[in-house]
Amino acid sequence: MELPIGNPIGTDMNLGKADFTKLVPKFEGLKLNGYLVMDLLTNNGVEEGLLLFNNGKITGCSYNYLNKNKIINGDKALELTMKACAGRGVFDLYELDSKSIELAKTFNKDILISKDTDNAKALNLIPKVFEETYLEKEKAPKKLPAEEAPKEGPVNKEDVFKKYGIKRPDEKNLNSILEGVKVKKGVNTAWK
Repeated sequence: MELPIGNPIGTDMNLGKADFTKLVPKFEGLKLNGYLVMDLLTNNGVEEGLLLFNNGKITGCSYNYLNKNKIINGDKALELTMKACAGRGVFDLYELDSKSIELAKTFNKDILISKDTDNAKALNLIPKVFEETYLEKEKAPKKLPAEEAPKEGPVNKEDVFKKYGIKRPDEKNLNSILEGVKVKKGVNTAWK
């Protein structure tokens, strides 16, 4: 997502002590143009939620599972971010001018939320207690059919390579792999 660096209003504020049911209406009354970024540590790793405000109204949202390199935008991100408001972490608030807000909305259309979602509806998504959303477990490596792996007897390196679909590099591949490796003279190397 592309956002200009805003004017910091507050940084490293405690997420657990903030009452967003009071803060967001305050932003609306002030007609805040800017964004709020929250960071929390969960079993998924570090998660980051972002709320974009245009004249005090939440107009865009993004939620990022940083350790998993997964970004969710728009309405689904709003659900996750509002749920994260009940979590433990920190948040920062930045102010932008109206031109920067319009640019942010233009260049980040995927973060925009439904026009029928107002701040009151968004605040209703905040739970009393934070519950983590677990991402799907990473898929196990593809297994080869059983007939391709030896069923009995000693297992050698070639069998293991074959089972996991690893190809032994040929001379051409090996040269390209070793191209960037520099060996100092007089140093004992494993491939001497």
